[in-house]
Amino acid sequence: MLFFISGTLIASFMFVVSCSEKLNFRLLSRRSRCDHCLKSLSWLELIPIISFLALRGKCRNCKTKIASGCLFVEIILGISFTLPLFFTLEAEYYTHYFLIVSFLIPLSIIDYEQLIVPNHMLVLLSICSVILFPIYSSYFWLKLIIIFLILKVYPYFSKFIGFGDVKLFMILFLIFPANIFLIIFLSTFIIGGLAAIIFEFILKDKNTVYPLVPFITTAFIIVMINLKELKIIFGGLL
Repeated sequence: MLFFISGTLIASFMFVVSCSEKLNFRLLSRRSRCDHCLKSLSWLELIPIISFLALRGKCRNCKTKIASGCLFVEIILGISFTLPLFFTLEAEYYTHYFLIVSFLIPLSIIDYEQLIVPNHMLVLLSICSVILFPIYSSYFWLKLIIIFLILKVYPYFSKFIGFGDVKLFMILFLIFPANIFLIIFLSTFIIGGLAAIIFEFILKDKNTVYPLVPFITTAFIIVMINLKELKIIFGGLL
């Protein structure tokens, strides 16, 4: 229960940050408030999930509708935080899992609703990663060269994948060993391809543009909670 509550509390803050137009450090110091009427919120209005349902998704003061994405982020991130209780994560990737999933869940909702990946969230993820995770110096320069080459050829593939998705992949590429990143990358497009088939041929949704971050997030979580099994399946290549 503590893991779920922690996830919902982090989700509330991360969703506010992700909805900002830019990286705003004032969010760390000022009290939470309604974006419409600017009235400061009481602690009763800040209880994740419960407050949203009790207020019926509206501001208590001005009755402006609160973004439903906030509720979804709180629920999904709360569940994501509880998954390590039921699956065995690799010890060296515990911090990776909780930090990255805290970014990926709100980014998934933003990408689903607006088809964008906010740059300030990618910058913040990069800063946190540099502080918390070790840099594999023996491969770091090689990874930078690969990223440079990807940026050079990206214009030829820009119709198939957004630049925000590419930047997110680049950050994950720098954070993880190449073999683990490759599994996350391939799983993303396998899951995305299956989803596209379901949407187009079963649900008859002819939309040709699908948000990729939700699939990156799904792939990341699946790989992280099944990493030990994947190592066995791939014969120690991971």
